Amino acid sequence: MPFKKLSYVVLIGVLFLTVLSAISLKNLSFNYDFERFFPQEDPDLDYYLKHRETFASDNDFLLIALGAKQSIFSVDFLKSIDTLHKSLHKLEDVESVFSPTQAFRLIQGPFGPVKVKYIHPNTPERFKEDSLQLQNEKHLIGSFFSKELDAVLLMVQHTPYLSKIRSDKLLTSIEAEVNRFSFHKVYYSGKIHGQFYFIKKIQGQMAIFMTTSLLLVILFLFLSFRHVFAIVIPLCIVLISLCWTLSLMQLNGEAIDVIATLLPTILFVVGISDAVHFLTRYADVLKQDNTLSILDALKITIKDVGWATLLTSLTTAMGFASLMSAQILPVKAFGLYTAIGVCLAFMITYVLLPPLIYIYQIKFSTMSLNQKGIIEGLDRLFLYVFRHPKLVFLCFGGMLLLSILGIGKIEVNNFLLEDLKENDPLMKGYSYIEEAFCGARPFELALHFNSDPLEQSNLLPLEQLHQYLTKDYGVKALVSPLVFLKQIHRSTHGGGLNQEKIPSKVSEREKLLAILKKQQKRLGLSQFLDAEHNVLRLVGKTADFGGKHTDQKDLQLTKFIKELFKDKVTEVHPTGMAKLIDKNNTYLVQNMVLGLSISFVLVSVLMAFLYRSFKMVFIALLANVLPLIFIAGCIGWMGMYLNVSISIIFTIAFGIAVDDTIHFLAKFKSAVNKTDNILLALKQTYRTTGKAIVVTSLILLGGFLTLVLASFNSIMNIGILVSLTLFLAVLVDLTLLPLLLYLGYRNRETPSV
Repeated sequence: MPFKKLSYVVLIGVLFLTVLSAISLKNLSFNYDFERFFPQEDPDLDYYLKHRETFASDNDFLLIALGAKQSIFSVDFLKSIDTLHKSLHKLEDVESVFSPTQAFRLIQGPFGPVKVKYIHPNTPERFKEDSLQLQNEKHLIGSFFSKELDAVLLMVQHTPYLSKIRSDKLLTSIEAEVNRFSFHKVYYSGKIHGQFYFIKKIQGQMAIFMTTSLLLVILFLFLSFRHVFAIVIPLCIVLISLCWTLSLMQLNGEAIDVIATLLPTILFVVGISDAVHFLTRYADVLKQDNTLSILDALKITIKDVGWATLLTSLTTAMGFASLMSAQILPVKAFGLYTAIGVCLAFMITYVLLPPLIYIYQIKFSTMSLNQKGIIEGLDRLFLYVFRHPKLVFLCFGGMLLLSILGIGKIEVNNFLLEDLKENDPLMKGYSYIEEAFCGARPFELALHFNSDPLEQSNLLPLEQLHQYLTKDYGVKALVSPLVFLKQIHRSTHGGGLNQEKIPSKVSEREKLLAILKKQQKRLGLSQFLDAEHNVLRLVGKTADFGGKHTDQKDLQLTKFIKELFKDKVTEVHPTGMAKLIDKNNTYLVQNMVLGLSISFVLVSVLMAFLYRSFKMVFIALLANVLPLIFIAGCIGWMGMYLNVSISIIFTIAFGIAVDDTIHFLAKFKSAVNKTDNILLALKQTYRTTGKAIVVTSLILLGGFLTLVLASFNSIMNIGILVSLTLFLAVLVDLTLLPLLLYLGYRNRETPSV
């Protein structure tokens, strides 16, 4: 089939597939499911799921902090809280609402327990007395009343495992009810609010990244080629590859999450580099011999850069694909679909560019922006490097030493909402609840006993455990069957604060347990004690100490419990949603090392197969490991914690940064086979591949730097650190790499073809 006819067939096929892909994108969804970030195939996850089935989820609630201008003891404020409490109860999917205006203590009357409210909204003359009473109730102050008594906290318990549609509907209804009143401060914290807010942010962020990346690519292509074809077609290539990739995600049931918002930017800047290398070489071929036909120029171009761009696409894809070794679903999905997108971008580049150039007989000169500036700059840099090799090695040696010292400072840690900036509205609400109330991080503890946890001999040790949790661990709003027992004792002994305790006499403890048994349904005891009476559940709220500090606290807690209960407690399980998110970080180093190792091995095998030179493979890996060491040192010196987002930076950066090295080595291999002069071969490589490396690196740097506009700290950090890694990689490729090649091949050991 003639090339022109074949070109039309190919173009029609690509257009047809693109239209189908674009149609499928209407069903693409956005999601931010916290549970997708749980470590998969983990025993703690299995335990949590069983624990949740036995008792209840620790994450199906919404906290609403409501502040008054001065004091909560205002008739209008308290009546508003009381009215809001009643209206929230009526909403669909609301199971219960705890309101401070409904809080009460029990006092034993002549005909049984009597409820005595802490606050009397309709009786202003009792406000002073209520205020004094509240200040003595330590379990309420800092839990549901702020210390300054200028705000209250409502807890809305909703139907477990709500779908996205139902949770959004519930949140909208709750916000509508709250907005009916003129509260001085309103803050929310909880799964349904965080999910709704994060998805809106994800949609906005993705639109920003796509727009800025698109504008950036247009700018660089215009400055590079000053030709409409060289701007429009590369843009079409990256847009088609993005469309196909997102369509595959949608067809496979994947949704866009926080990490997946990086996909457009990465495909824009990585995908465009294939087209830039192709067009740069094509323009150079025509400049060297303008009598060549379009078809011959295309053949030479494909021969010169085809293998190099194929190899760079494969190594980049391998870098991303290695993220599939992670145990976090969003990271695995991101690695898979980015790798697919990179391969599609390469395939579409070589499927579209040659036919379009041939059909429209496109010719243009070499790159406008680098004709003088870049080449002259590269010539000066080349001379400086080879005139001062000792200085180059000394500088990189010093950077390596500083980096190793910095790596020693790196700590693995995470916080629940570390993704949000301090001025973010959601972060402000979270911080306010942390400071004014009990904190927004759920605390969940399960104790397995070899007998009934509530037998009277266990009550005093349980009281010691409660004291440890509140004073040493920092748990607030702690709830367990022991709290019910202490309240029962207080209610049967006049209602005084000094009577909220577990009695020392065995007979009195037996009486309390008998009363608890009678009232177990009303008190909801089944939420804290399993049906076999072997597992005791304790829940509460804490400040977000960070995963590292929480793990240390849990180790100390486990040790304390085992010493306290001896052989009575068979298992101690700190569990819950927050605990599982923390555990992700325990896999970080392992996954990062595994991912990088996979990338190193695959890249080494590919390069060994192509270059058939151990020396070439060693030099290439050394040139690309150094930037990773440098960036790790920067992370340590900047005091950044190693968390989920930071851990994937190394794999991303290696997969992308190695591309320039491969292009440099490919050209050097070609040049060194044509001349006995190694320096001349290096200079030719500098002048040809060097300028393409500079331009593509500028595009990559600019693309990743657009991520600093992100509202999410994780995305912003990825943008900054990957950009810095790419800059360091280019610096190594244009300074250290030529020296290493010169030292390695000055005895004329030519790498095999």
